[in-house]
Amino acid sequence: MNEQLNNVDKPQRKRFADRQFKAAARFIVRYRRGLALLLLIACVGGLYFARNINLDNSLELWFLEDDPTLAAYREFKAKNGNDEIILAMIDCRRDGMFSPAMLSAVYKASKAIEDDTDNFRRVLSVGLSPHIGLQNDELIIEDLMSGPVETEADAALIRERFMDDPFKRMILQDASSTWAIIIAEPVATPDMDTRRPLIIESVRKKLAGFEYRLAGMGVMYDELNRLSILDGGVFNAVAYAVIAILIFGLYRSWAFLFMALGAMLFSGMSFLGFYGLFDQNFNMVTIVLPTLMMILSVSDVAYVYNNYCFNSDRIRKNREEGLVHVFNEVLSPCLFTSLTNTCGFFALTASSLSVLRTFGWFAGFASMAEYVVSMIVSVYILGRVELKEEIQIKRPMEPQINWIVKQVPVYYRQILVFFALAAVLGVYGITQLNVDTYSMGFLHEKNPIRVDSDKVEAVYGNYLPLEVRLMTGKRGGILSVDF
Repeated sequence: MNEQLNNVDKPQRKRFADRQFKAAARFIVRYRRGLALLLLIACVGGLYFARNINLDNSLELWFLEDDPTLAAYREFKAKNGNDEIILAMIDCRRDGMFSPAMLSAVYKASKAIEDDTDNFRRVLSVGLSPHIGLQNDELIIEDLMSGPVETEADAALIRERFMDDPFKRMILQDASSTWAIIIAEPVATPDMDTRRPLIIESVRKKLAGFEYRLAGMGVMYDELNRLSILDGGVFNAVAYAVIAILIFGLYRSWAFLFMALGAMLFSGMSFLGFYGLFDQNFNMVTIVLPTLMMILSVSDVAYVYNNYCFNSDRIRKNREEGLVHVFNEVLSPCLFTSLTNTCGFFALTASSLSVLRTFGWFAGFASMAEYVVSMIVSVYILGRVELKEEIQIKRPMEPQINWIVKQVPVYYRQILVFFALAAVLGVYGITQLNVDTYSMGFLHEKNPIRVDSDKVEAVYGNYLPLEVRLMTGKRGGILSVDF
C-alpha cells in the first residue's frame, strides 16, 4: 500500500506567476517573427540617436555634486568659457633661447597662433609679451619684440629686458633658459569638446620644425577621449571575437553561435540608441557599458540553449509546443537574474559622483534590455532550426568540474580556512586602497602625452593654472584705488 502511494506522481508545485510566464512563452513563440522584425527596426532606427553620443572625460566627472569647488568651477566656466591653456615647451638647447634665429622662430610661431583668432584668445611668449620700462624718465609700454630679430645686438637687448622682468623669467622659460614657453589660451566656446582636437592640431601645425613638448588640461582631455574611442572599439571587438571563438570551439553548435552573436549585436545596438536618446556622453567608465551588455546577454542565451538541448526530443515531436515548454522554463530564472543585476547597478545611483550615477542607471537598463533582446533573438533562431535527431549535450570541462565538486565534502575544513584567510587578506587590501582621480594617471607611463607632461613638470614645474578671482562687490570696482 505504501509502495503504491509512493509511486503515485505528486502534483507539480506551481511557481510564482506560472500562468503569466507560460502565456509570455506562448506569445513570444507564436509571434517570434514579428518580434524579431520589431527588434531589428528598433535597433537600426535607434542608431539615429547614437549620433548624439560624444566623448567627455572632463574634470567634472570626479566631483561630488555638492562640492563647493565644483560649484566655483562651473561658475568660472559659465563666465569665462573654459579654464584650459595649452603650454608648448620648445627646446632651445642647440642655439640658445636668445639667439636671433630662435627668437625669430618663436616670434613667428607665436604670431601665427595669435592670428588664428577663430581658435585662440591670446598668446604669451618671449615673442609676444609686453615690455614696461623707463625712457628719459618716461614710462613706456611696448612689445618686447615687434618682429623677427636680425642682429646679435637686438637679441642681447631683448634678453636684457626679458631678464629684468621677474614675471617673464618665471613664466616664459625654464630656470636655465634652455626651454622657451608659449602659453596659448583657446577661445571660450560652448562646444569645446568638439573643437578641442582642432585647436590642438592647429598649435601642432604652427610648431612644426621645433622640438617641443605640449601639455595642458585640454591636451590631456583630448588624449583621454581619443583613447576612450580606441580602447572602447578594441575592447568590444576583442570581446565579440573571443566569445564567438570560445562558444564554437567548446560547443560546435552553429545555432548557439548565432544566438550569442545575435544577442550581443542587437544588445549593443539597442544600448547605443537608448544612450544617445538621452544625449549622454561616453567616458572612461561608461565606455564599457556596451561590452557589459554583450557579456550579460551571453549568460541568458547559454541557459536557453542548454534547456533547448535537454528538451530536443520534445521539440522534434512538436516544435511549437516544445519551444513554448523551453521558454516557459527559462523566462522566470533569467528574469530573476536580470532583476538582481539591475538592482545592484541601481544601487550606484545613490552615489554623489555623476559618473557613477550615470553608470548605475544605464547599466541597470542594459541588464533588463539584454533580457528582452536575448529572449527574442533566441526564440527566433531556435524557431528556424530543424531538428532531425536528438541533440547530444556537450558540457565542456565536465570531468574537471565534477572532480572539484567531489573534493568539497572531503576537504571542506581546509576550504573554509582558505576562504577565511582570503577574506582577511581582502579586508587588509581594502585598507591599503588610495583614492587618486588625477586624470593624467589614467594614461600609460609610455603614452606620448604622459611623457610630454612628465617632461614639462620635470623641467618647467607644475603647469596647470590656479585661477583666483577677486570679487570687488560693485560695478567697476577693479578701477578703484582702494582695490
